[in-house]
Amino acid sequence: MVFIVSLLLLLEKIMKRVLSEQLPFWVKVIAIFYFVISVFYFVFGAFVSGILFLFGRVITRGPVFLSDAVLESVFQISEDVAAVSFPYLNFFLRGNLFCIGITAFLGSGILFLIGLGLLRRIGFVRILAILFSVIEIILAFIFLYQGEILGSIIHFAFHTSMIVYLIFSKDVRRIF
Repeated sequence: MVFIVSLLLLLEKIMKRVLSEQLPFWVKVIAIFYFVISVFYFVFGAFVSGILFLFGRVITRGPVFLSDAVLESVFQISEDVAAVSFPYLNFFLRGNLFCIGITAFLGSGILFLIGLGLLRRIGFVRILAILFSVIEIILAFIFLYQGEILGSIIHFAFHTSMIVYLIFSKDVRRIF
């Protein structure tokens, strides 16, 4: 019992010292970056899961997904035959869009919590931010392979510098 109390007092002393220290400027910038990206994911998720799910029948019949040319060239059937043969095709597309929207909502929440965790100096959140940056670097290589040269280079440089800062900065290691 005495050991637990002394351990808690030591932990409290360490936490007061850590929390009294100034948060590094670039950690604040990274946290704000995660907040901004979280807002974009939230808006995208609201748009896709809300608007497209409610009006999916109108949208999927438009030129974006299933125009007459797409029905005739890809499925090689006319629109009248498609309505009879594939009655659940529009529902399937709306369901996929809804899943994309829900995934964007979940991503928004995760990114918001990463930003909040960086500001509150939660140790495992730094590792999570590094992990997300590694995933983004992999995506940058995929986009580079697809021909997005300038965007991929900027993406790669930004996330590589974020990883290097979060791993090797003495200020960050001291705070977390």
